[in-house]
Amino acid sequence: MSLHVNLILEHERRSGSLINLRSIIRVTIIVLPVLFATAIAWGAWSTKSAKNNLVEKTATYESLVKKETAYTELKKSDNSLKLYLTDIERFNKSRIDWHIHLLAIRDALPKNIHVKSMIMQSKIVAMDPINRLKYARSYTLVIKGITSGTVSDFEKIRQTLQTAPVFTNDVQSAAISDFESVSGDLSNFELSIGYKAKILR
Repeated sequence: MSLHVNLILEHERRSGSLINLRSIIRVTIIVLPVLFATAIAWGAWSTKSAKNNLVEKTATYESLVKKETAYTELKKSDNSLKLYLTDIERFNKSRIDWHIHLLAIRDALPKNIHVKSMIMQSKIVAMDPINRLKYARSYTLVIKGITSGTVSDFEKIRQTLQTAPVFTNDVQSAAISDFESVSGDLSNFELSIGYKAKILR
């Protein structure tokens, strides 16, 4: 017969497990503040990083907006300049080389003509009268004088003005009017030369 006497009090008894309630409480007391502090630090860093990123992105966006605005204004200015340049080019092309034409007209007129006046009339006309989208410049040259020639002489002049190479690209019409005898074999005349309208815009 054996007798077992337990002299260890209940509260002095140790558990055989490495993990007990007291150790869990100790670890929790130490770890939780560390984790909490780490979470706060990470949150603060994330917030600061996000703010810095937002500031950087905002600055980049504002810079892009300014560049886009500047580009838009530059594009508008460029388009306006192109329109002006086109208008200038068309305006320049609408001119007549008068020094060439006047010399050619002089050569086409017979020697028995005395020119009293020469008037060049210019006007801007709408090629599309309804919508008025296209405009052109037209010229009319009116020569008045006295001649000892005949109507048939002026008919030859009219045909020359409409068929000679120097005139064909520009002259649209030529007409003789007011051919009246004044005294003896002298007659007044009026020669009207109409030029083709040239597009301005």
